[in-house]
Amino acid sequence: MSGIVTHDGSTSGDEPVAAINVTSLIDIMFCLLIGFMVATPLANQEQVEIDVPKAPGIQITEEEFEYSVISVDAKGHVFIGSLPLDADKARWTEQLAANDKIKKDNMAFIQG
Repeated sequence: MSGIVTHDGSTSGDEPVAAINVTSLIDIMFCLLIGFMVATPLANQEQVEIDVPKAPGIQITEEEFEYSVISVDAKGHVFIGSLPLDADKARWTEQLAANDKIKKDNMAFIQG
């Protein structure tokens, strides 16, 4: 029995039958079915409302939160925040030590 199977099941070979293999389609449908069966109970879970206690604390202002930034522009001018430092580099140590924010935090970021 060689040849192409026709509509009536004979092996005459007159017309080919278009057939689609649906084995993999059935596997995919079973996976989707199982996925939906597992996901449905998870979507229906009740939500519990929780009262979170408020911790007493102090408010930090934006000024206190920010660190001091020492920046250098393209011309070589040095600034603490927006205040320029003297052109005399020997006085920079004194000016940096006199800055209250740098004294308090004991740190500064260098940018530029």
